[in-house]
Amino acid sequence: MMSAAVLFLGAGCLHSTSFAQPSQDPVPSEVSSLKNVYVSSRLGVMIHLADGVSNQLQEEGNKITAPQDPNFAGQYIQVFHKEETQSVERAIEDLLRNQGKDPGNCRIVAGAVEPNGNQEYTVELAESLTYTSSQMEDIAAADREVDVHGGFEDGAYIKKRFYNEVLIDRCSFYADPLGLGTSKSIPSRFVMNSSKTDTTYVFLPGSADPTFYGYGQIEFIAK
Repeated sequence: MMSAAVLFLGAGCLHSTSFAQPSQDPVPSEVSSLKNVYVSSRLGVMIHLADGVSNQLQEEGNKITAPQDPNFAGQYIQVFHKEETQSVERAIEDLLRNQGKDPGNCRIVAGAVEPNGNQEYTVELAESLTYTSSQMEDIAAADREVDVHGGFEDGAYIKKRFYNEVLIDRCSFYADPLGLGTSKSIPSRFVMNSSKTDTTYVFLPGSADPTFYGYGQIEFIAK
């Protein structure tokens, strides 16, 4: 597999995060003998697709999309590769740095372990957020609105939305663990399985709709 390295110089150390070298043309789907399974030996992943999804996916650089199905327009997963000795937390920090963000404002949090053993990671603010008086007024107004007219966008929801706006601003679009950045119901997260690979990890963007892959259905394969 061809790969390219992005180097970052900070705090007196040289960091590197590598990713699949984008090709000039989309890569056609690989044929799998398994039903509802897509395999990319180039990127080192196998995807168990959601029910009814065609396995005619497409690779563009280090992204995998489902362009032939309008129900999944704009969806993708993004595959990254790092050095064996680099932790996934440090690799994700390098991604944030590459987006022009200061990783010191953010923290990488290990979350749930999926049924297949994949460890989830999310990006959160390093310090708690202090809300402005104007934001606190909006939060209180949302509670009053829900008390009178009902609904789900109460003060707690608005408070989380303010948090997420700051989070994305400080830590890039890779950070959206609350799933509220664009009214997403599925939060953004990274996944890796250290029992299967020392170098490959995947970014799964948040989505308001069902995704073309099932939950916990990204597998890492030997390259």
